[in-house]
Amino acid sequence: MNAGNFEVGDVKGNGIAVGHGAHAAVNVGQPVRAQEALDRFDDLVRVLERHADELPEPGELRRPLALVRAELAGGSPDRFTLGSLLAAIGASVGGVAVITEAVDRLQQAVVALF
Repeated sequence: MNAGNFEVGDVKGNGIAVGHGAHAAVNVGQPVRAQEALDRFDDLVRVLERHADELPEPGELRRPLALVRAELAGGSPDRFTLGSLLAAIGASVGGVAVITEAVDRLQQAVVALF
């Protein structure tokens, strides 16, 4: 082996960098972030089901929740639509901290999509 030259054979994997000053970065892909948002949505639905009796009109959340789910599952969600829907849902549940926290976690996952 000469100085500066080397042989390693087959190199496989994500984020491989070889050489002086080499740098590798692996970006978590859209499917992982989309699944995270769907998981946070499911968490929100579970929290809403457990705490529905603490809301004045829990039934009014059915349509906006269905729209959020459709946006997330559709493959190319619209940032404005999701932001507006989640803001409306957040305003509707503002007095129930545990639900507000679930909405916040979903909003953070949605922001990561864009």
